[in-house]
Amino acid sequence: MRTQINKLITISFFCLLGTSGFAIDLTQYESLCVDIGFKKKTEAFGQCVLELAEKNKTSSIALSQDEQLCKSYGFKPNTPSFAECKLKLDLAKKQSLEAQDKYNRERADYDRQVAAIEKEKERQRGMRQLELGLRMMGGQSPVDAVNSVGTGMPIAPNRPSPINQTITMPNGRMINCTTLGTNTNCF
Repeated sequence: MRTQINKLITISFFCLLGTSGFAIDLTQYESLCVDIGFKKKTEAFGQCVLELAEKNKTSSIALSQDEQLCKSYGFKPNTPSFAECKLKLDLAKKQSLEAQDKYNRERADYDRQVAAIEKEKERQRGMRQLELGLRMMGGQSPVDAVNSVGTGMPIAPNRPSPINQTITMPNGRMINCTTLGTNTNCF
């Protein structure tokens, strides 16, 4: 029963091909199936021929876009110029894919470099904040500390503050004196 159904499917397949105006030469598939080891006029032989024909049909679909493009430019199939057209299209596709791959690699490298630079900037920002805090803790005024952060300059020592004192004179009068180093000014 199963063999009869397969025969009907095979006959229907060939009838459909015949009615649609397409004639497929299956001799190359038949000889290949014989070479593989299938015996003619068996169900397995018929399946082999049909599978090879179907595989060839699907692989020719992928080529048909290039063929259609070459035909649209006026090249005649099965001519050297048609083959050259298809070859050039194939080479262009390969070059385009290689260029895209190269771009993807270069872009990934660029993105890694940008990320490393941003990370270093963030690290340096943190170091400047730390330096600012250390300068202010060391006695620099906030203005001086801000102006010197990130310059690489060492923390400047603080200038000694003038010493202010009030002196009472023998007549009871008070004067203010400021001493800086060895100089004293009173008023």
